[in-house]
Amino acid sequence: MNQHSGRKTEESLQKFLQPCFLGFLIVFLMGYYSMFMIRENPFSYSIDDPYIHMSIARNFSSYGVWGITPYGFTSSSSSPLYTLLLAGCFLLTGPWQYWPLVLNYVFAALLLYRIQKLCEYFGLPRWQIVVTQAAICILTPLVLVVSTGMEHIMHAFLVFLLLEHLLHMETEPSLRNRILLGVYCFLATAARYETLFVISVVSIWLLIRKRIVDLMISICAALAPVIIFGAATLAFSGNILPDSIRLKGNFRITEGFGFFFNDLITRILPRLNFYYYLKPLLGLLLVLLFFKTVTKHPKFLNLLFVLTLIVFALQIMFADIGWKNRYEFYLVSLAMTLICMKALPLISKSLHHKKYILIFGLLFFSFYFCIYDVFKYTRKGFKEITLCMDGVYVQNHQMAKFISLLPEDTCVAVNDIGAVTFFNPRLRIMDIWGLGTPEVADLLISGDVTKEKMNRIAVSMGVEYAVVYRGKFEPLIPDEWVDVGMWHDVGFSATGGYNIYFCCANPNKLVFFRERFKRFSETQTIGVITQVIELPPG
Repeated sequence: MNQHSGRKTEESLQKFLQPCFLGFLIVFLMGYYSMFMIRENPFSYSIDDPYIHMSIARNFSSYGVWGITPYGFTSSSSSPLYTLLLAGCFLLTGPWQYWPLVLNYVFAALLLYRIQKLCEYFGLPRWQIVVTQAAICILTPLVLVVSTGMEHIMHAFLVFLLLEHLLHMETEPSLRNRILLGVYCFLATAARYETLFVISVVSIWLLIRKRIVDLMISICAALAPVIIFGAATLAFSGNILPDSIRLKGNFRITEGFGFFFNDLITRILPRLNFYYYLKPLLGLLLVLLFFKTVTKHPKFLNLLFVLTLIVFALQIMFADIGWKNRYEFYLVSLAMTLICMKALPLISKSLHHKKYILIFGLLFFSFYFCIYDVFKYTRKGFKEITLCMDGVYVQNHQMAKFISLLPEDTCVAVNDIGAVTFFNPRLRIMDIWGLGTPEVADLLISGDVTKEKMNRIAVSMGVEYAVVYRGKFEPLIPDEWVDVGMWHDVGFSATGGYNIYFCCANPNKLVFFRERFKRFSETQTIGVITQVIELPPG
């Protein structure tokens, strides 16, 4: 009886202490501590972008309008699937601002589970899976990406799901698995278009393997969300790609394929020097690729190594690098998983065989110098979560609160559209960054932007006021706009160090706007230095 009871308790404990559960617990506690326990200000995400998703989701669920305002279509979302998911959540509860955080925790748990399943596919024992989970939770910016409230963890989960399914299809190419292949390719691309980098490399592999049917399924399914969303975008704004991708991408397709090796030297390597966090991961991937694999399916593990290295090159060449590596988080998490899956068995083997002691020494020092560098970068970012959340609250939330005091039919020019539009559902805006105003996006992409052209757009839209960051955006701000006040963040600046200027575009509203700014700043602003600017004579 006691033996049976003890065995049952042990089995229950093993189920409870699953590596994915332990990993999720680490992520949840670290995130909860940094986002809630050591902050005094109300909740805010660490960047303004999730509020863009939420604005579109609210307008789509409430008015059937895919836009940051309910007045018209805007191609501002870089993740149609994530925005649709938020819209579905809003149908259940209304525009609850905590949904992105809840979804990120859900997908973090799912991602850790997929990592566990991938490790089990390659035959890693339990302790090595636990170490891999810990590396993902502590060494990669997983907690930081949770705090952004963005779609990047969902994207990483879907990419892992897709790659794991492709590996299983090597032995089980059934009709059901082919249908699932199409579904996973569709969802992963709908989550983020960078999945096309993965699909392009996978397609080469399928072509080499002469799996033509799987090749056609993966290509068609991956292109389907691009075509569907592109068709909808063309119907409204005339561009097949979302404006966020057009503004942030590094596309040079018109120059042909001859620029690849030139870009390898002139673009990829300099960007790696700037984003030094990626170099240790890529270096370890490249070194470990040449070590003999001691796990199951060695050919497929090496294939994943090669795939990750190539996709990293494509990501750096054609896409942007996000704050704390959020855009390429799917690759960072994949690289860390692959490094652990190959290095841990090698280290374990070297500890049991004296002839492998040199390998152990090499791997130990490689891990110490490379992974420690990664850890320092991630730790620094973890410490900045609170500062970033406070910065977004101090600036973006209070900008939204100030703008809410203006008349409802007012049109305001801004360059941070997230919190401003989410907390002001009926606001009319001109986005001088281009994400929410297609006409501005076209000017910025063409490189033909001038203050005069920006002013013509502002006049045509009826802009009366503006809340903008001078400095980076100075070349886009019309000279006709008169500054009436300024905020300067005394702590961490979410604006990148630029002051926030409150401008009036309508000469008849100068006195009104200045007095409104003065009264609000005296009673409402937190953590900023306020300056009221004297009006010009006359």
